[in-house]
Amino acid sequence: PIETMSSSVLLAAAFTVLLIVSSPMMSRVSALSTSASSKVRPLHVHLFRQMDLRLHDNPSLCASIDAATKSAAATGIVPIFCFDPRIFGNDALSEFGNLKCGPRRAQFVLESVADLRANLEKQGSGLVVAHGKPEDVLQALLQKIDPGPSKAFVPKITCQMEVASEEIEVEKAVRAVAKSHSPQAGALNAVWGSTLYDPADLPFNDGVFGMPDTFTPFRNKVEKNCEIGNPLPAPSDAELKLCTDWEVVDAITDGSVDKCGLKYVPTLEELGYTAEQAKTATTHDERGVMEFKGGETAALARVKDYIWDKDQL
Repeated sequence: PIETMSSSVLLAAAFTVLLIVSSPMMSRVSALSTSASSKVRPLHVHLFRQMDLRLHDNPSLCASIDAATKSAAATGIVPIFCFDPRIFGNDALSEFGNLKCGPRRAQFVLESVADLRANLEKQGSGLVVAHGKPEDVLQALLQKIDPGPSKAFVPKITCQMEVASEEIEVEKAVRAVAKSHSPQAGALNAVWGSTLYDPADLPFNDGVFGMPDTFTPFRNKVEKNCEIGNPLPAPSDAELKLCTDWEVVDAITDGSVDKCGLKYVPTLEELGYTAEQAKTATTHDERGVMEFKGGETAALARVKDYIWDKDQL
């Protein structure tokens, strides 16, 4: 009995020592685990619009990359383009009853988006394409990426600034989605990039609101006081790196969110045009002086041919 009691006492003492030694270690492991799981990460999204489907000389894309580069927690960016049903299809009519976007123009945009995706993929990145309102698509992606009540991602969305009323309403809706997901830090940054002269550099009182009503006085003043900036270079492979957070990768994979993904692309008929319209849009009209193809690649080739190769300025 004495030997048995001694063994029991020794075993109990050893177990107590083990608990004392391991307790701080387990506390640290637990703290690290909690810290890692509760860490909030930025989600940098670049929302391409119809007027900036390019990599070269794209101020808003450069702003997206700059924001992601400055964030140590960011693992890359998520480029996305949405075919908005308020713009495309036979049901998208202006207040005067006209098609906002005819089938030929829609085909041109499809070609431009396909070229943009190909150029991004060549650099190891990608392009999420969706058919839906930008605010609805982003809401669905955020819900898929970050479904819980305690949010792990803060959406930081960048796009090109536009001036027309419908585009401004889209910006407001997208900003509201970002704020709804992360009230304190969710944001949309709209960056100007549509003119040769930066509006901030205009030599008029009140900037764009102080411009002359006719062209000649405008030209005379800006030629004397302003300089057109050099084109911005296309981003590098490293700068265009696609976000690698597993929650994001899972969400942007085709099929995760309806009509959305890194390989998804709608047809003209899926956009809301008839089969006859789709056939006409993809057939060259002999009355045209040349066949216009959408995309940055075709645009750069046209500029090179017209200005440099044939010197037709």
